[in-house]
Amino acid sequence: MVNARYLGTFVLGMILFNTMFFSIEGAAQDRDPEFVDALKQQPHIVWPDCIITDIDGKILKKMIGYLCVPFSDGTYLSTNDKYLRFFSADNEIVNKLEIYPHHQLKTHSNDTRILAIGSKYSEYKGKKNRFDVIYEISREGDILKEFDFGRNFSKYLAAANIQTEIEPWYYPENTKENQELTHINSIYRIEKNSLSGKVSGFAEGNYIVNDNLLKRIVILGPKLEKIVKIFPFVKGTEAIHDVSVKKDGNLLLFNNLPEGYNTQVSSIDIWNPTTLAVVKRYQPHNPKEFSQYKCGGVQELESGEYMFYDNNLKVNILSKNFKFKSKAPMRPFEYQDLIQEIKAGDHSEFLKNNVEW
Repeated sequence: MVNARYLGTFVLGMILFNTMFFSIEGAAQDRDPEFVDALKQQPHIVWPDCIITDIDGKILKKMIGYLCVPFSDGTYLSTNDKYLRFFSADNEIVNKLEIYPHHQLKTHSNDTRILAIGSKYSEYKGKKNRFDVIYEISREGDILKEFDFGRNFSKYLAAANIQTEIEPWYYPENTKENQELTHINSIYRIEKNSLSGKVSGFAEGNYIVNDNLLKRIVILGPKLEKIVKIFPFVKGTEAIHDVSVKKDGNLLLFNNLPEGYNTQVSSIDIWNPTTLAVVKRYQPHNPKEFSQYKCGGVQELESGEYMFYDNNLKVNILSKNFKFKSKAPMRPFEYQDLIQEIKAGDHSEFLKNNVEW
């Protein structure tokens, strides 16, 4: 067991550092009432670098790691370049898994199951490549299921009807090898929706992931044992992030390049899953406000509205009808424009039960 308290001095310094560089561009009394209303059920935001803020941008907690998931009992999950780590409520590491986690960390089934994207090496055509692995893990740290894209790469190419030579990317994703042939950037468990039992792949318990390298949205089976469905490439869409299935069965996603490489402005989209046509799209006119080429995330809130962030890393709210509604007066400067996602939630119990340093 590693006693994380030895890092107390360092973490305290980081708290002070982050506080100094966190800009609150409006006092609480200047809040937009519509912004407050949208987040009243989810009044906390979890940022990368394991920071929890309130909706005014005030830092409430700095945990250890990069991606974090807090639990109501004060414990939390945390990633670094190599490990998924399990922290106790008094901030001690109680378990860790060497999976080289990246991009997203999720839970489902009342926080009893963990979803993570990791990395493994496999040879393809005589060359060593990094491939993504999808993991489902228990709260105790046991790997319950996994889907290894490297071991299944030939099947994946066949199912995706990709017959041309694959040009590798050179993003190491926390590993030593920088040549990769998949680039999974989001993962969700599919919950019950209007298309469950009606459209192939949309059954409750399947998993939806997005591969930004091969430009395919993939649905995996409930045991992570096979590929159930692959959506064809949508011409002109060169990069997307954070693909999930809404309760009505439509796909919600962050579209980095909706007009291909000629794109000036990114968009938040809802797609019809059978035709892949755009059902709704939010796209501001000013590219200086919203042109995220490398990463991005969007969350459907409990209020039925939507949250995402813009180029200035200000949190934006869209109405249920996908109209711009409000913008939060905050941003963490040190992140610049490289955040995969932020998530709103109610972490009051975690903040109460997690021990201060």
